[in-house]
Amino acid sequence: MAEEIPGIETICENVHLITPKAASPLQSRYCSNIIVLKDSAEEYTLVDTGDSVLTLAMLDVFKKKDPKFDISKITRIILTHTHYDHCFGLRRISERLEAKDLPKIIVSEAETEALEKYGADYFFGSKFFRNLLEHPLLDSLADTNNSMDYQKNTTELFEGYDYQKIREDTTSLKAGGLEWEIMHTSGHTPGSIALYNEHEEILISGDLISKWGNKYRRNLGYIYGYNPFGRTAIEADIPKCLDTLSLLKKKKITIILPGHGNLISNKSEFSAQQTIENIYAYLAPKQKIINFYQSVLNFIGK
Repeated sequence: MAEEIPGIETICENVHLITPKAASPLQSRYCSNIIVLKDSAEEYTLVDTGDSVLTLAMLDVFKKKDPKFDISKITRIILTHTHYDHCFGLRRISERLEAKDLPKIIVSEAETEALEKYGADYFFGSKFFRNLLEHPLLDSLADTNNSMDYQKNTTELFEGYDYQKIREDTTSLKAGGLEWEIMHTSGHTPGSIALYNEHEEILISGDLISKWGNKYRRNLGYIYGYNPFGRTAIEADIPKCLDTLSLLKKKKITIILPGHGNLISNKSEFSAQQTIENIYAYLAPKQKIINFYQSVLNFIGK
């Protein structure tokens, strides 16, 4: 029987979930999961990279699970979206490797366009959260001071990397010995993507489904301030989240690898399918409120 390593969950032979483990619960909360898809003994694909503070520690833990793993063997990194807690680990990986050995980045075209347009506010999820992370009391939670300087031009995040922009007509890719459907899941961000494997019934959801506190019930972007009187493009879009969740409800999903938190399966408090239903039920009433506000705004001619 394989040794169980805290922070590592093996879903099937070549699919592994790494959850961040830190002394501070808040530090773990503000770092995404990393999914490792083993393509061969010499090639690995990552989905998301964490926030840079915990990235290397998470990959070191995985090496205990798979001694053949090495950062130099990462050939591709798929980004579900470009919020700092999911992609700033690119910086740490690039510091460990020669430029010629950097893996290819796979990210949606809509996501790179939004990042270039909105800059650091988009990178940190919202202007509010960006300002919060700059506060001295939170310096220990994330690499914020360095990342703020680094993100004067957010396109520098990909400097040195060869990256492939996924268009909306791109529908699949192969990784970890499995064929994955690329689902364009705009809502949490304009260019978010998820990966779905029909055979294993696995969804890699990004932050469309993430654990906040002790509940998988809302997409993290929503709490940053959905303002029905003038929502900006860098905040979560509830109607699009609901559209995406409607698509997911039609899929046969028994395992969800979320953006944050442990995997969701039939052994969880709620099954994967029930979790999707719960999130939909949580967000749907918010849409009714937004529709009401919008009708008022239309009535007064704003």
